[in-house]
Amino acid sequence: MYLMYPYCFPTDKVAGTISFPKGFPTLMTEPRQSGVLYKMDADTLKPVESDTGWENATALLAYYRYVLIVRKGVLIKMDTHPNFRPILSDAGWGNTKLIAGADGKHIFLIRDGVLIKMNMDTLKPVASDTGWGNARLMAGVGSSLYIVRGDDLIKVNAKTLTEERRDSGWEDATLLTAPGDSYIYLVRRGVLIKMTESTLTPVASDTGWEGATLMAGAGRTIYLVRKGVLIKMNSSTLKPLAYDTGWENATLMSSLYYVYLVRKEANRFRNTEQVYGGYADYRQQSCQLSMPRPPYYYHLSCYPYYPYYPYYQ
Repeated sequence: MYLMYPYCFPTDKVAGTISFPKGFPTLMTEPRQSGVLYKMDADTLKPVESDTGWENATALLAYYRYVLIVRKGVLIKMDTHPNFRPILSDAGWGNTKLIAGADGKHIFLIRDGVLIKMNMDTLKPVASDTGWGNARLMAGVGSSLYIVRGDDLIKVNAKTLTEERRDSGWEDATLLTAPGDSYIYLVRRGVLIKMTESTLTPVASDTGWEGATLMAGAGRTIYLVRKGVLIKMNSSTLKPLAYDTGWENATLMSSLYYVYLVRKEANRFRNTEQVYGGYADYRQQSCQLSMPRPPYYYHLSCYPYYPYYPYYQ
């Protein structure tokens, strides 16, 4: 009775386990919603490297050759060249969601309404400023920070932590980035708005960005995730240059030299008999990994997961 489909093989369920035919690869179930940190080529939007275990990350910043990420209340500094390598950490950063870099020597975080300036090399605080409890967005470039707090977009001097300029009407702003091309970019009510760094004056806009969930920028390029699509865009023309799909579950993004994203993965299976030198989504048609064919007794309609899904370790 169990051979209702000619390609399905019989299984015996004993105490919650499944016994497979001899020779079937050993599979291990990965935890549901495992967070993967991706390092993506900035030109092709293809994965270069990845690392698992980041499902609890709340803030992400690419700064020079480093990635700074807050996970489970711990601020972690990782070298990215040639591969991910944690080099320093500091605890006590629970609920931290805003992080930015500026002036080339410091990073800035907002925790419990306090804007904290930290030494990039040591991760030690060097200055702070209170009154930032309603801050929702933050980006840094040059010697300035740009913060959306309540209804205001505020330009802050990164050296002194003093306010330099303010513009109102941003209570509906959802995304902000400062790529370093003399402009900052915000998404408000589905409109992508380009503004000058110095005067906060709008100079261009583009509609149709409802559903955009993430934005980052570097140089003359900005990146957005909209409805699961990662979009590379020319910041001068606001015209798309490249696309990559499959980012519906992306939660964090930052860019500088590479594009870094954290994405929550659904349940997948790890083939313990096969080890890959890297991790890549099998949906990437240009994936350089050779995908072996499944055994003859395996049929895709019998099971929802592909046993040779590449896994990084």
